[in-house]
Amino acid sequence: MFTVTEELKGLVIDYDSFENISVDEIRSLNNEIKCIIITSKFDNKKYFDTELKGINILYLDASEKNLSPNIYIHIKKY
Repeated sequence: MFTVTEELKGLVIDYDSFENISVDEIRSLNNEIKCIIITSKFDNKKYFDTELKGINILYLDASEKNLSPNIYIHIKKY
């Protein structure tokens, strides 16, 4: 069953797949729409827990992260 929706309810961001994204950009984006940040680096999780209060941080180890949303899943291959 498929549903059509016209409203974005949230956004999952794979932080590790971006080269340059600042905490301020994430905070600003989260003010517009609720975000979940995914990282496989424990240092990032600790940093985000202190710097990004109120934003959901999901720490996944490398094997779990392979199944999470990422840029490579969304690339069209023809």
